[in-house]
Amino acid sequence: MKTKIVQFLALILRLFMKIIYAFMKLKKTKNKKIVFCSRQSSELTLDYQMIIDRLKAEDPDVEIITICHRIGKGLSAVKFMGALLKSMHHLANARVCIIDAYWPAVSMLNHKKDLTVIQLWHAIGKIKKSGYAAVGKKGGRKAEYAKTLHMHENYDYIIAGGKAWNKYYVESFHCDEKVLLNYGLPRIDYLIETQEENINKLYDKYAYLKDKRIILYAPTFRRNMEGNWHPIVEAVKGKDIELVIKLHPREMGADMSFLKGVPNISLCPEISTMEIMAAAEAVITDYSAIALEAACLNKKVYWWLYDYEDYMANNGINLDPFREVPKASYKDIVELINDVEKGEEHGEWYQEFRKNYLPEDLGHSTEKICKLIESKLQVK
Repeated sequence: MKTKIVQFLALILRLFMKIIYAFMKLKKTKNKKIVFCSRQSSELTLDYQMIIDRLKAEDPDVEIITICHRIGKGLSAVKFMGALLKSMHHLANARVCIIDAYWPAVSMLNHKKDLTVIQLWHAIGKIKKSGYAAVGKKGGRKAEYAKTLHMHENYDYIIAGGKAWNKYYVESFHCDEKVLLNYGLPRIDYLIETQEENINKLYDKYAYLKDKRIILYAPTFRRNMEGNWHPIVEAVKGKDIELVIKLHPREMGADMSFLKGVPNISLCPEISTMEIMAAAEAVITDYSAIALEAACLNKKVYWWLYDYEDYMANNGINLDPFREVPKASYKDIVELINDVEKGEEHGEWYQEFRKNYLPEDLGHSTEKICKLIESKLQVK
């Protein structure tokens, strides 16, 4: 019954949006207008900021509109309707729209032919199943919702990671492979270009880390599933490493106060995950695409898959670490930490992993994306 009610409300919303949008589209298209929309964050993401900075540097007259609103509970969801209407107003006369996740106004409405929509998916690859590949699973959306909300429709281009991921992008977005562009994300450029700067930034803020063997732990977000990262805290006690814990952005509100003063554990709240990664000896994760970001810097990655069976059943993954990188995949956190402490290098198998799953031309993602955007603007 609840599903039927939600579907009915979604249909009413779409009808309301279509009527309003029909009048909005009467406006003349602006030849150099670009709209950025995001549900990933209420602030500009690094990927967006890097693209905007380059576009502005190359053409100060380009018009940039940013609409960033992360949907939370209560009033946040209500306020999102305002962000949705604002996006419709700007989509109606823009040349290019950039999104980094599903955006209702993009997928649910019919747009002018001169609007180009670019899906800048927020992960470098497709490690986890998402979109249509996860429909019906506990960690995904209901099939009825996906259909009613026209999930992931109207994309002209999708910015993808390495070509090994292409079949999974196709499955996730129900798209044709020809719309995929294996450019990678601007954050790759950032990681490479600012590694030394980020190391210095970390040590300036947290000087005690300078002589430590820093290991970053960054688990993925588990939709409708419970995380269980506490055992890692016990496993690192007395070890010759400093574990820096960074939760997924969607879990940043979690209470971590009980870790204050615990030996071998740091939270480093004033430094971002990517900045810590620059100084890290290794990265521990699970099903997160941060494994690919670490691989861009050739950092050692270890996969802690304590809930492997449950995650496969409830969400599913495209890249199975036990199959693709078995030498760095564990269920037992004690065994993993012991191997991390040994500090042995990853072998040729890791370089093969990097070759298969990272974009070919590392360090030029922002340039390629901006050239695509600029090609869709009309310059008089």
